[in-house]
Amino acid sequence: MKKFLICLLTFVMLVGCGQLPDDISEDEQLNMPDIVFVERAFSSDNEFMYISFTDCNGNYYVSSDKELGKLDFTELVDKYKSGGLDGKITMTGYYDTDKLQKNYKKLCNAVRQGNCDIVYPDMLPEVESEYYNWYGLYYDENNEIKPQIIHVNKYMTNFYSANDTINEIYKWCNGNCVHIDA
Repeated sequence: MKKFLICLLTFVMLVGCGQLPDDISEDEQLNMPDIVFVERAFSSDNEFMYISFTDCNGNYYVSSDKELGKLDFTELVDKYKSGGLDGKITMTGYYDTDKLQKNYKKLCNAVRQGNCDIVYPDMLPEVESEYYNWYGLYYDENNEIKPQIIHVNKYMTNFYSANDTINEIYKWCNGNCVHIDA
């Protein structure tokens, strides 16, 4: 009985402190940020080229506005949410919302499990080229927007995550947008 109570109290303390992984179930209500996935592109001399993002409704937007490239993710989401990006972004496509939600759940579960870092080799080519970073945005336990880098293309080389689920999310983001004439 004493061991049972100790185990029970330990379990309650760990759950209360948020130390146990807590996967998002199929029935759990999603709390998706207004912007879910973001790509930022820069030239070889580190000049901003464009930003693209997918909102929580599956709409895909692109902008070459340099001011947007300087915003951190929280500012970007806040401006989008308040309509502050109107006239600065162009909708050029969309994603299936059911698949977007599934990939967002995958992102949150992968982040909770950890080991999502991008794997870089010891040696990199010495090539000047554009570079691109893809991110997934999620809410942390304090309800603050956090980015998780999901892919990097630099030196004309793709760099993937140590986490296969994160790599699946990137492949979905990069290959499933239905493009429209803007």
